[in-house]
Amino acid sequence: MPGMGATCYYTAIPQSFISGVAAFGVTSSIAPFVRPMPHDRAPPAVATAAAVRMTPTERRATAGLAGIFGLRMLGMFIVLPVLALYAETLPGGRDHTLIGLALGAYGLTQAVLQVPFGWASDRWGRKPVIVAGLAVFALGSFIAAWAPTILWTIVGRTVQGAGAISAAVIALTADLTRDTVRSRAMAAIGMTIG
Repeated sequence: MPGMGATCYYTAIPQSFISGVAAFGVTSSIAPFVRPMPHDRAPPAVATAAAVRMTPTERRATAGLAGIFGLRMLGMFIVLPVLALYAETLPGGRDHTLIGLALGAYGLTQAVLQVPFGWASDRWGRKPVIVAGLAVFALGSFIAAWAPTILWTIVGRTVQGAGAISAAVIALTADLTRDTVRSRAMAAIGMTIG
């Protein structure tokens, strides 16, 4: 059909398309109508950045921070399936509002304190803030494990949320990795969440 162009969406060489079409008995009379499309060109040089590997220091930092983040998340959320059932055995645990508060206190406190922890990590350094946040989280975990009543469980979960180190961990990851591998480091940390 005159005026209709054809292109190969699977190869970068229009001639490959013509020879492939000829295999099906179509003559090469369409050759004048085959024109390369913008996506048929070789990929830009930016694509070579994917070949850049992480240095051993970047791999170690990524693995360590992903481990910190992942273990914190595991310790935090492993109790969620049984917390509502366990809370009913505690004094005051029959109140569904208090159980909901015990479940949500962590997230609420963490959401409120993410920005202040980020500011603190900018001012005093990432590592001291991460260590302090993990210590606060551990204290909250001990309080929640010891809790004789549902109210103490809420206090423990609130203190756990006060150890909001997510922003500091992500910022430290950005500090310790180059731009070309940063997305891989962030993905490794993100895998520990989901």
